[in-house]
Amino acid sequence: MLVLQSLLLSVGIEALAYLKSIVVSYLYDDDGTSGPEEKNIIEISSQKTCVTTLDELGLRFWPPLYMQRYMAVQEILEHPIWNGSIKKVVDFGCAELGMFKCIKPVPGLNNIMLVDIDFSLLDLNQTKVLPTNYDHLSMSERKEPLTVDIYNGSIADLDDRMLGVDAVICVELIEHLHSDVLNAVPHTVFEFIRPALALFTTPNVEFNILFPNFHTEFRHDDHKFEWTRKQLKDWARKITSCYPDYAVQFDGIGAAPYGGEKLGCCSQMAIFYRKDMKTSPAKPIGCTPYKLLRRVSYPFELHDENVRERTIYDKLIKFVTEARFNHEYLIDDSMEIPLNVILPHISDCCSSINELEKFANKLYCIKKNDQGELVLLTDAFESSSDEYKSDTDSYSNHSGQYSLLENTEEWDNNKDIDLNETVNLSFSESRHCYSTPMTNNQKPNVYFSNIDSFSTVCSSSDLYKTAADHDMSCNEDMEITSSSNGSIVVDNCKMYQEFLTGRFSSTIDEEDIKETEKTLTCESNCDDNDIENGNAL
Repeated sequence: MLVLQSLLLSVGIEALAYLKSIVVSYLYDDDGTSGPEEKNIIEISSQKTCVTTLDELGLRFWPPLYMQRYMAVQEILEHPIWNGSIKKVVDFGCAELGMFKCIKPVPGLNNIMLVDIDFSLLDLNQTKVLPTNYDHLSMSERKEPLTVDIYNGSIADLDDRMLGVDAVICVELIEHLHSDVLNAVPHTVFEFIRPALALFTTPNVEFNILFPNFHTEFRHDDHKFEWTRKQLKDWARKITSCYPDYAVQFDGIGAAPYGGEKLGCCSQMAIFYRKDMKTSPAKPIGCTPYKLLRRVSYPFELHDENVRERTIYDKLIKFVTEARFNHEYLIDDSMEIPLNVILPHISDCCSSINELEKFANKLYCIKKNDQGELVLLTDAFESSSDEYKSDTDSYSNHSGQYSLLENTEEWDNNKDIDLNETVNLSFSESRHCYSTPMTNNQKPNVYFSNIDSFSTVCSSSDLYKTAADHDMSCNEDMEITSSSNGSIVVDNCKMYQEFLTGRFSSTIDEEDIKETEKTLTCESNCDDNDIENGNAL
């Protein structure tokens, strides 16, 4: 009973602290230092449901502070004030790409660029941008393409590929910059890129006294400075004075616990926006210093006439193929299928008999039967329509494709491939190697990469993996050929050759081998004698 009472009491205290924090957040209004030019046009409502508590367990944020920042950025990008004009976004200082999962679902985005100066950090986390199974299953929900680019570069450098960006995001970035790079930020963002929106968040140094046992100068070893709220506002107002097309408003993320409201929020935010709410056009300078590490195109369903025609063709051929097993439509060696029988099966993409006739005429012969019905005529033993193949090759499949860019060589799909031809692969370079069985009518879509972090040898063959590991240190080439069933076989593998020559046969008794050879020789002689004597079975 005492345990239950203690549990209920602790839950009640937490709930009371939560409610009190929400009430205080409605009553309290920052520090009262906002200037008359800073009109708040965007209200971050997600912060009203976030809670910060300070007790014997320490300082706690719910949700976690980093997630509160991501939620605020997502809410600002989705704000109706933009009227769907935010199409292209760049996240400077993206680090571990943690914010990507929060801005990816923003409606209307068709290009997300992630930029950071730390190559190793990007290299380690770049797979986080790949489409998930849900992205493929819900591709019909995405009505326009989404391209994700990962760049290695500095915000101080000007790159033409950043032009046309509608929103610049710098979350907890500026405090990591040296003074020369920090001084270059306004020029890069507000004079070169000229976005409709620019977001900056940075730690509020006034909040640091609330952290228990906080004895360091800054929150992070790499921080070059941490500003008060007044210092951030002075920096932002200098920018708006230099670039009068922009206005700024200030907000906070991670409200202080009850009793510490005058210290402000844990992170402070400056929201810059163009007064006309539009991205300003800019001229390219002919410079692209950023290194593109990866580009990912997300799957989506394109609702245009080409996709609709392709769907009609696919469903029409599918129905005709399945109808070959129905004797109702067979007449000698041909088939006659009324169009009014086909229409219900493709009615979701074809609305009338006349429209169906137009498409069917491109693949089959259409005529009227004795009853005046339009019927489709085709050979009962014809498997497919070559005309359909030639007409529809131009329609692309809009499923998601992704590959490594720069230092990446894609297999030429237009080149004839002889799968029985020997291919020499050198393990002195880092490459993807696959031993997936292939048939002769398949052309492998393989990406060879020389990037060190992708040097893992992938194989479904244990022999191949063992041989690759064994020979990785040597400079000899491994000879790979395809077997009769299309799988890849190791021919000139050092371990394989050693096995053939008996160097790995220590577990086999030589006396057994001699006895086996003697037995086989005896059986062979006996078989020959039996054949000569006519006793063969």
